[in-house]
Amino acid sequence: MIENNKGKIGDFDFSLMIDKGTSSKARFLLNSILIAKKNYSIYPPEHPFIKKSLESLFLAIQKMTISEKVVLAFSKQEIFFNDIPLPEESISFKELANIFNELEIDSIIFIPGIEFDEVAKFISLLVMDPSDISDGEGIQKLFIKGNISHIKIIEKKADEKEKELEEHKEPGEIYKELVRLFSGVLESISQNQTPGIHFLKSLIQELIESMEDDYKEMIRFAMQKNYSKYLTYHSINVMILSICLGFHVGLNKSSLNLLGLSALFHDIGKTKIPQEIQFKNEKLTSQEWETMKNHPLFGAEQILNLRSLNKVAMIVALEHHRGFDLSGYPSLSTKEKTHFFSRLVETVDTFEAITSRRPFRQAFTPPVALQIMVEKKGGKLDPYLIKSFVEMMGLYPVGTLIELTTGEVGVVVSPNYNNFLLPTVKLILNSEGIKTEPREINVARENISQILEPSLLKINPTKFLQLQ
Repeated sequence: MIENNKGKIGDFDFSLMIDKGTSSKARFLLNSILIAKKNYSIYPPEHPFIKKSLESLFLAIQKMTISEKVVLAFSKQEIFFNDIPLPEESISFKELANIFNELEIDSIIFIPGIEFDEVAKFISLLVMDPSDISDGEGIQKLFIKGNISHIKIIEKKADEKEKELEEHKEPGEIYKELVRLFSGVLESISQNQTPGIHFLKSLIQELIESMEDDYKEMIRFAMQKNYSKYLTYHSINVMILSICLGFHVGLNKSSLNLLGLSALFHDIGKTKIPQEIQFKNEKLTSQEWETMKNHPLFGAEQILNLRSLNKVAMIVALEHHRGFDLSGYPSLSTKEKTHFFSRLVETVDTFEAITSRRPFRQAFTPPVALQIMVEKKGGKLDPYLIKSFVEMMGLYPVGTLIELTTGEVGVVVSPNYNNFLLPTVKLILNSEGIKTEPREINVARENISQILEPSLLKINPTKFLQLQ
């Protein structure tokens, strides 16, 4: 039973599951290490700046390790704090991740009982030239030699050769398979059964690998619409666009996999919302709207019960309508900003929803949708993610219907990332307005006469983005 929409189902308070202190602690620790390292590189050992930054780092570690160890791990350019991925901090502290990767450090373990001298020796080793370390005994042995017993270093293992996949599915095949599998998952959940999601996880991983060379090509697939299976297609499209945006802002594979799974299940709570409310042909009553606003709580509860999904997926399901300014729903006891993945999924979810036809309104065109979203930056939507999303989608987003100066009409099927003013367009009407055999061309901005409203021409642009 929902209680006052304050983030509770029964006696369980979901806000307690969101350990906002984790990212705050991680940021403070990473920043303290970086400052101490930089000061040690610039100033002589006895300089007061060095002493001050070392003291700050020592106190931070000492406080965090009162009762348990703290683990910082580094996978390429991704940072983990006690096994929790930190996508936002991985971007902010990319310089530090690079330093540890150069030193071939996989993880650092801070153990209770740490002393100031150990912190000082730790930072002094970080400023060493990696070649000097590799020419010597290795950083792990240098830690032992320096009698640093409360800081453990785990060195990276030699990279295993990547196994080539015997068979690579085409993106269109993966999309269709996602639709089939996720439809089954939704069906199981709606019948209060526990679905298996192992194959979904593998398919998302395969999707991400297929997107590595050119993730932007997947945008056209995310413009597919099917209103008889709205939740299935909406969830998959939000997942694909979230992964694309994740690529765009620099997340790597492990974060992208977690982001993709979280985005796919973000609206799972809608399986508990009556169909007559979801697909009502007119404005919802206040009571119906309150029911609709419960879907994040339902989703968090369902994911919590699944147990096969990461805690982050539960957080995204819970937070994806709270807003950058926390003015959304549900109302939770915590007033700290929402998870980076929640803000990213909310950005994409907003675009997908605006560009989809609903029972009570027509779909907005992609350019209009972006304009609406830009007006929400700093309020409902994260300014950084809005800027990144608009950059990714381009001046003429995929699915935009345009008229050329020649009078021909076409659908943008791919933005040109070398030049946003030169999108790839599939021509569908000739200069006399007659249907023609679709063909793709690159067009310059000066050749674009205007953006058209599809409903006025009774054209469905997504029809020309069909899966191959």
